[in-house]
Amino acid sequence: MMKYILLILLASTCLAADVKIGDLPLGSAPATNINDSFPYVDSVNNVTKRLKLQDIFSLPNVPPAPLYGVVQASDLINKYISLGFVPSTPTKVVFDLNTGAPQIYGTTNNPPNHPADYRVVGNQLRWDGLRLDGDLNPLTGISLGTEYRIMVLP
Repeated sequence: MMKYILLILLASTCLAADVKIGDLPLGSAPATNINDSFPYVDSVNNVTKRLKLQDIFSLPNVPPAPLYGVVQASDLINKYISLGFVPSTPTKVVFDLNTGAPQIYGTTNNPPNHPADYRVVGNQLRWDGLRLDGDLNPLTGISLGTEYRIMVLP
């Protein structure tokens, strides 16, 4: 009898451990990333392999969401803001300061009536050597606490 009770207790514990992801409360299951991989068994070669979601489908090349921020002291000292990604086409990066004046992408080679305000080098939006460099007037340039938006055009 004792063996029978122990066997029932063991079976009920094993059944309780089998939980479906859909039965979990919302937010308790980890998020799935395109680079996550999942194990499966290749029955032809009888080996365990890992399958990535990107092997099943591909996501379109969607630009990252706009980046909103406030100019920090380190940004002013470094004369750049780190983007957190490297844009494939730097000329499609738009930099808006909350000053009302439009910012112009380019290099120092722009025509005199269109001087450049910023450029993108790697993962940095830089203004060193350009029109915004040294312009600490909060109405026209960059100053501590100035709000900005950075977006990538499709």
